[in-house]
Amino acid sequence: MNVENLRENYPMLLDYLKENGFSKSRISLYGTVIRYVLSFAENDEVDSYEKLAQVMADSHSVTTIHTCNPIVWAVRDYDLYGRFPAPNANPPLSKRAYYSSIYYEEFHSVIDAFKTYARQKGMKENSVKSFVGHCNVFFEFLASRGCKDLASIQESDVQSFFHDGEHQIRSHQYMYHVKYVLRENRNERLADQCNRIISFLPRIPMREVVYPFLSKEELCKIKYALSKLSTSISLREKAIVTTALYTGLRSCDISGLSIDSIDFQSETISIQQRKTSTPLVLPLRPVVGNAIFDYVTTERSVKSGKYLFVNNESMGKPMSPAEIGCVVRGFMIKAGVRVEKGNKGSHLFRHNVAVTLLQSGVSNPIISEVLGHTYAKSIEPYLGTDMKQLSLCAISIDDFPVRKEVLCK
Repeated sequence: MNVENLRENYPMLLDYLKENGFSKSRISLYGTVIRYVLSFAENDEVDSYEKLAQVMADSHSVTTIHTCNPIVWAVRDYDLYGRFPAPNANPPLSKRAYYSSIYYEEFHSVIDAFKTYARQKGMKENSVKSFVGHCNVFFEFLASRGCKDLASIQESDVQSFFHDGEHQIRSHQYMYHVKYVLRENRNERLADQCNRIISFLPRIPMREVVYPFLSKEELCKIKYALSKLSTSISLREKAIVTTALYTGLRSCDISGLSIDSIDFQSETISIQQRKTSTPLVLPLRPVVGNAIFDYVTTERSVKSGKYLFVNNESMGKPMSPAEIGCVVRGFMIKAGVRVEKGNKGSHLFRHNVAVTLLQSGVSNPIISEVLGHTYAKSIEPYLGTDMKQLSLCAISIDDFPVRKEVLCK
């Protein structure tokens, strides 16, 4: 391996790191990797950084690989292309970087081709990360079983990823994400092998979920707590809970609300949904508008910036979705709802809006529009909580003889 350029010029790289604020530990790690690269000067079998990475993979622990892998590529970029690392760069050390890196070329190609296709198709970046993340874990597992290309993957390898011999260990969604990446990566050279692996995937039924919802008693307690004057409940807290309860907005969308999102003249709330990136316009009900008005005019600082609900410790910075959830859970406890246990998250209010509309006879497309769904099937899990309609499907057992003891508690 020709390392003469690196041998002559690596001091310049280390000086650059010191001048640009890299930590001592990071600079020391660069030094360790450089010495490791230089040790292969007389090794004719290792003639590239890719071969060097393969040797590292075969002879070092996974922890070492996780730590050093990004540095190897940074040294390569400096040695071959004269590129210095970005100032204060701290390459992310993903546990899966080793398995999806270039020396598992076909695994890398599948992932890379899928990301290109998905982005061209307009898939959201968070969705791309979710699909790629699951497929990376899949390839990581296969690599740990000795599979270094698609042709070496056998049905037993794939089945073992989803089943440990006694129990199913991964969900339908996990299987679907892996299948989708293999099917939609648009790499014609690997298409046949990807389809072969798809045929190995197990059939995992989709799990049916019944969403939790608020009982009438719980709803009465919440509304009573919102209506009464209490020093333990701030106006900001009241505005957040009221908005969640009556609009069904996700916590991430409540977090992103700005002053301009609320139009008191047209009585509307206008947002760009963070989950789907689609616009949503909802009516501003008087109870919501009054709560927001009281908070803005009485409690909210004029220096809070453009966001409606701001972090008290970082003025101008919006509350995070997690902080919105904490406010809702804290309010529920103060209201005496599910104090000991039970779901108390802000999404519970979203479910409640859907169930209330269902029980009022509102059509499914209208409910989906109110909730901001982009797919019609997104409403289906809520149907399982419409007890009023489900009761109409019940069949009488009067015509079937049942012993009295069966129905007794």
